[in-house]
Amino acid sequence: MTDDKDAQKYHALTEQRIDHIMQRMQRMQWIRGETGKLLAKEWDLSLSRVEHLSAEASKRIRQYFADPKDIATEIQLALDKIFRDALEAGERKVAIDALRLWADISGIKASARYEVITSEATPAKASELVRQLFGAVTPHDHELDKPPCDGDAEECSPTQ
Repeated sequence: MTDDKDAQKYHALTEQRIDHIMQRMQRMQWIRGETGKLLAKEWDLSLSRVEHLSAEASKRIRQYFADPKDIATEIQLALDKIFRDALEAGERKVAIDALRLWADISGIKASARYEVITSEATPAKASELVRQLFGAVTPHDHELDKPPCDGDAEECSPTQ
């Protein structure tokens, strides 16, 4: 009976430690190569045991965040921390970059839209648009403004 109670206590303590590591990882408070050493000393465990616990915590986090929505949420939380830390450190560019990325991920950023109404699109209009944006494309780009040749030899002459 005592062995079962000891096993239950060991299992419960192991789960608490894994949860603790998961929370640190989720809060971006887990520094690979450093935090494990600190916890090994604090918990009086070997480093390899803490590494095993951290591997399990990492595995559980990956399983938990298999859904893209969960991943986006986690990224947004990380970007929020980056943003706040950057502001506190006076790193305005980093803060702005974090906000831009956050806006991209969350869909807040206005996306550029180009609508083309196909019934109004003609080669002549396309040519005019290209000329407005980029200037003359070819020496003969004005020929695109003419209606298509209907077979009359004079109209279809390349000199016109």
